[in-house]
Amino acid sequence: FHINFESGYVKVIGLGPSYGGHSVEYLRRDFRAPFKKSVITYNPTDISFFNEWSEFKKEINDFKNGKRSVNDIAPIKALEVVEKAYKSSALNKSIKLC
Repeated sequence: FHINFESGYVKVIGLGPSYGGHSVEYLRRDFRAPFKKSVITYNPTDISFFNEWSEFKKEINDFKNGKRSVNDIAPIKALEVVEKAYKSSALNKSIKLC
């Protein structure tokens, strides 16, 4: 999936180990310098991505059950971004995140 922002974009690539690796590409607009794209690639045999996803789900479930194990609400904010991306797609227009 691909999310565009006013100051750049994030693109997540990869369906799973049987389709190859996963990667995240991001670019932040900078009017003082040329655009510089960054790419992070995850090895399909590396379980760190799985561990991150498991921890992400655990934090959301803990938050829903009133057990906050961290001092921020980053997982909930991440889900709000996903929800607004779906809404933006359904309405075929930009949705402000803040």
